[in-house]
Amino acid sequence: MRTMSAPLPRSVTRVFVVMFAILPFVFLLPRPALGCSCAPPGDIEALIAESPGVVVGTLLDKRLTGEEFDMAAVFRVEVEQWVKGDLGPEIDVYTAGDGAGCGIEAPIGTRVGLFLSVQDNRLTSNLCRQMSPEVLEAAAQGPVMSKTGIPFMLVGGWNSPTLRVLDESGGLVTRLDSRRGPDDFADTSRQALSFCPGGRHLVHRTTLGLVVWDLRTMERVAEHDLPEYAGLGVYAVSCRAEDASIVWYALDGVGGAAVVEVFTGEEILTVPNSMLYVGGDHVISQTIDYTEVVRHDLTTGESIVLHTKGAEENIGVYPAPHPNNGLTALVETVYPLDGSASTSTLTVLDESGMVVDEHAIPMEGGVPIWLDDTTIAVTASDFTGNGEQTLYLLDIAEGTTTTLPGWTAWDYVASDGAVYGITAGTILHGDPMSGEMEPVGTIADESAVALHVIEDGEAIEVDEEPETPIGVVTPPLTPDSGIAVLEGGSTPETQTQSSNLARVVFLTLAGAGLVTGLVAYMRRERQVKPPSAF
Repeated sequence: MRTMSAPLPRSVTRVFVVMFAILPFVFLLPRPALGCSCAPPGDIEALIAESPGVVVGTLLDKRLTGEEFDMAAVFRVEVEQWVKGDLGPEIDVYTAGDGAGCGIEAPIGTRVGLFLSVQDNRLTSNLCRQMSPEVLEAAAQGPVMSKTGIPFMLVGGWNSPTLRVLDESGGLVTRLDSRRGPDDFADTSRQALSFCPGGRHLVHRTTLGLVVWDLRTMERVAEHDLPEYAGLGVYAVSCRAEDASIVWYALDGVGGAAVVEVFTGEEILTVPNSMLYVGGDHVISQTIDYTEVVRHDLTTGESIVLHTKGAEENIGVYPAPHPNNGLTALVETVYPLDGSASTSTLTVLDESGMVVDEHAIPMEGGVPIWLDDTTIAVTASDFTGNGEQTLYLLDIAEGTTTTLPGWTAWDYVASDGAVYGITAGTILHGDPMSGEMEPVGTIADESAVALHVIEDGEAIEVDEEPETPIGVVTPPLTPDSGIAVLEGGSTPETQTQSSNLARVVFLTLAGAGLVTGLVAYMRRERQVKPPSAF
């Protein structure tokens, strides 16, 4: 006997019809700018040297070119200032079609700063080479030179190849370039530096070894090669003597980590499957799955577990051993699974693992930073609210906590009770007692961070014309460069409308065809024949 197929319910039929009816318009919705990740921009002056053209200008219009799913965008830019090069008052700049492909992202009419490249005789740029116009203008004017010549603050950056020495008002005194040649790279982040006891000497790690600076004279006083096997695995250094005669480094080995003495090659401590943080007389290890934090006393050889958590717990732990004594700071942040606000706890532990002080932070805390022998600072963020940041300062000697709401710098230093930091090139001065903040200067580097306060700095001769940083120097663009500056094309509105119309027509016809086929199939299935006789 032949059985009858059950027809689809009317509700299901309606779902299919509605789905195919709206399908064409789904593709017209704006797509978010996901998938593009940019490294911090680094030293602006070095980027200007490497780029053939740098402009500050206003976006006049945008038109799309290319195939449907391989779109490019062309921005017409009214040039306000050529920071480097000169191709006239208006240019066309090619980029990816949207932010997801690292294309330039800014509304028409916006002032932007752009680093330009040349490809197929056309000017190109992208989201990662789009810069604050104010920072580029500051770079074009050149650094504000110090009027006193008294070093006060040492400034670095995530991608900056040179250290800057600033006076108290933010004026440039000089630069410290630790690179030993064009093939060397000097990371100037906090992890690549160690200030020796007494504060006079600085040890700086580069890819080719270590460089020692005298912060009184601002002179390079020593260079040391590292063992060949250590080259790319060294991620932190620790100066152990005032004259930099004893230096350790943390080595990220295969499946483990070690602390090694530079001049003897002796491995002081080896811990498998861990990350290491070197302190004054101890090392903190954290397992690569973040489940355990252990304190290793390098004097006694004893190890104490400071913190453990289950692998399934949604908790982050950030340790910071004190660089000069046996204290350790821990920030524990709880990330609720229900999406509610994260909270943190800042804890200070002594040599035995006992709690010295503890403070609750009602926001998501970051990595703790020791400002002096008794003060620990943490920047916390409210990611579920308005995103505002607050700087928390815990003084374990006084047992007091002060805050600076609205603080935006992630790295900071302290001097005479004040806090200094840099955010987007602006040098900030904060008074924790009054809660007030004020800008004290500008530096042409969006990734610049405050690293160290030079106490009792002595006046030195100001380097009025600092040496050009080591690296590629590209000639500037000129009208004789043969670059296509302006090109014709349909207006943005016409091209966008015609592109959208073609998309609607194509998808509507495709959807109609699918709906028609579905209806025909349903009708055919509903045609029931009489059962066959035996």
